[in-house]
Amino acid sequence: MDHFNKPCSKTFTIPLIRMLAANASATGDRHILFNPGGPGGKWNPSSRHLNKLVGEDFQLLSFDPRGVRDSIPPAVCYSSKAQRVDAFTTNPWDIHFQAGEMYTRAENKGRACRDKMGEHGKYINTPPADMNSILDAIGQSNMYYWGVSYGSILGQTYAQMFPDRVTRMVIEGIGDLEKWYSAFNMLEESLADTDRVFTGFAEDRLASSRLYLDSSEYGSVTWRNVMNNGVFTALYQPASWPSLAGTLAALLNGNSTPAFLAYSKSWAVDFLVDDSSTFVIMNDNLEMGHEAPVHGIKPILNHTVSRSDMSYLVSRYQGSGFYDQASWSIPTTHEFHPRYYPACPRVKTAEPILILSTTWDPVCPLASAKKAQASFEGARLVEQKSYGHSSRSMPSLCTVRHVRLYFNEGVLPEPGVT
Repeated sequence: MDHFNKPCSKTFTIPLIRMLAANASATGDRHILFNPGGPGGKWNPSSRHLNKLVGEDFQLLSFDPRGVRDSIPPAVCYSSKAQRVDAFTTNPWDIHFQAGEMYTRAENKGRACRDKMGEHGKYINTPPADMNSILDAIGQSNMYYWGVSYGSILGQTYAQMFPDRVTRMVIEGIGDLEKWYSAFNMLEESLADTDRVFTGFAEDRLASSRLYLDSSEYGSVTWRNVMNNGVFTALYQPASWPSLAGTLAALLNGNSTPAFLAYSKSWAVDFLVDDSSTFVIMNDNLEMGHEAPVHGIKPILNHTVSRSDMSYLVSRYQGSGFYDQASWSIPTTHEFHPRYYPACPRVKTAEPILILSTTWDPVCPLASAKKAQASFEGARLVEQKSYGHSSRSMPSLCTVRHVRLYFNEGVLPEPGVT
């Protein structure tokens, strides 16, 4: 349970899943550890696209990090999935009129998370050395890794803690490590390109449509549901833009049925199997709970409304998160502090890492990828000139060629390649 401090008899059980490769013997039976994001995302090996990108020279190995999904014990704040779904779907969003309810919910949730998990709750975070335990178990000394979104946070953390074991590391959909661990407004810059991605959608799919918005009522189709469950979700995957455009066109012309059927239920409900995302985010960040810069109903309200909106589309729906952060009641147990250039020297890994980013990512902007590149000695960045979250949102054979050359031969692209 605790890798770094006093000996402890308590443990986490970490499930592994592997996709065998036809030609792995050519690379000495090397395994690439893969994390799909989240925290709490799960890789489904029945979807073979990742295998096709990497090729048949590496075994692919994924795992549920501590607290996530099938790990034992799973991270929970609620007694049932129904209770968790109800809390998610009824979560208040208008901070001007519901600040008191946000505060009360956050205080109660913070206590429930602490009481439900007991001693294990303090150790559900990113810095533990579980990936080293996995490598040791399969008899592989060097880390080969591919991490997406939160997986980029996991990868950067590992590379800074254990740089000598990093032989091949690909990270994409880059999160800002410094803000993840050290900023109360931890997602402040994550939405920097969100509206630009929406502009790309509008230019690509709506430019030829003669649409106008009148004052009609749309029944139970709310703007919040359209934005969060429809537009924002679609920005991750440009392949879904034609469907989104058709639904919005119908809505703007007075037919709300397609939007109601598509967006009245959040896609996230089906994935609410645990509360690992809450635990990891809260336990990682050093400005949570007692260390948060503001506490109480009014101070957090003032803090929220005074900050600049990174995204006109979705920033207005983020107020309750600050109450959750200030009400977190589990103390931080890790001692990891991210190092970013130029405040700190560049981190030297055993072999340089490869960073991928789309030009316009709705939640992990290109600026974060450039910041990560600058902080790891010799790291190279491939900018894929497309929209969406991670390079696989709009697959590129050019990007795949760089990834294969890197994993197989350690060849990095030239500086500034797009």
